[in-house]
Amino acid sequence: MSLSKRLHVLFIRVSSPLVWGLAALAGIGFILFYRLGSLVPGWSQAELSFLNQSRTFKGILNNPLNAPYKLAQLALILLHHEGPIAMRSLSALIGLTSIALFYYVIRKWHTTRVALMSVVLLATSSWFLGYARVALPAILYTFLIAALAYGTWLRSTKKSALALFVGAALAVFLIYIPGLVWFVLVAGVWQRKAIFAHYKDRSVLGFLAIIMGCVLLLPLIYGLVMHPQLTRSFAGLPLLHWPSVLTVCKNILYVPYHLAVHSGLNPVFGLSNLPLLDIFTLAMAVLGIYAYFFRRQLDRTKLLLGSIILGVALISLGGGVEIVILLPFIYLFAAGGITLMLQQWFTVFPLNPLARIVATTLMTVIVLMASFYHINRYFVAWPNAPITKQTFHIHS
Repeated sequence: MSLSKRLHVLFIRVSSPLVWGLAALAGIGFILFYRLGSLVPGWSQAELSFLNQSRTFKGILNNPLNAPYKLAQLALILLHHEGPIAMRSLSALIGLTSIALFYYVIRKWHTTRVALMSVVLLATSSWFLGYARVALPAILYTFLIAALAYGTWLRSTKKSALALFVGAALAVFLIYIPGLVWFVLVAGVWQRKAIFAHYKDRSVLGFLAIIMGCVLLLPLIYGLVMHPQLTRSFAGLPLLHWPSVLTVCKNILYVPYHLAVHSGLNPVFGLSNLPLLDIFTLAMAVLGIYAYFFRRQLDRTKLLLGSIILGVALISLGGGVEIVILLPFIYLFAAGGITLMLQQWFTVFPLNPLARIVATTLMTVIVLMASFYHINRYFVAWPNAPITKQTFHIHS
């Protein structure tokens, strides 16, 4: 084989989606773990308070909410790894897994080009990094993307046994997270035909999967029975009194306000005086909603819209559900906006390769500019803010 052909083959291999995907995942992993224990001066009180709930199995059994995260912390404690790096690595790993699943969903729904752009946009978001780099379980809300990934995979896989057991394990995992039981129920209704088809093919294994799920839920059932006051937190509902209609309406209006104007974030997670989204991501999300409006008959459109409505409803009730629950869905809409922008350009210049290259290059540059803004905001502005230094003031 000639040198030119070898170089051509090498170029094809290097430019394959798998290579670019793995390279992006490695870069995202670096961002998630970079200075994980030293970016801020020490622990926050919130991190230490939650860590104290994970020190014994009995303590977890008495309050099983977020039990998967607590059990992982307990395992690290038993292995004598209770420093900030080890504990925050749990959130980083969950974040990295969510990013990989996000890429899978976008790749199935759109193109590799859009998937890579969307992943970079999400993974470098200061909103995402704020939750993925602290030793608190709020990052678990981003794992809702796993339900979308599972639903997407479920419709095409022929591995019925695996589908049933993965589905049962995923449902149990999500149910332990406060407020997500409603999403599991919605997802079950959405995928009922596909689930039943796999169950019909493997009824015995399906029954075993159900038994496995029930066994894994026993600690949660025990905790809720022994401590009924946890039931409202489990359902994502207010602890004491239902808010007034006026309060609910205000809380609903606060959601777009936090996204576009003033985040109001706890300093543990980021800068409160800046919006959660940059102007480009916000514009793409709005454009994505517009694009999905014309495809409103699709199941994915109904699911995204329903998830946003359910998430906003839980947030408005003030039951402790974090606004980060909306993060994966907003960035899925942003991916739809990027797709529409590129499609419109390619429609105008269907046969001009130079115009297509220019469009892709311009969109890539804008995405990188947005990423650069968020990386500086998180790694430079946030740790140097006085309120951040005051919040992370406890030394182990």
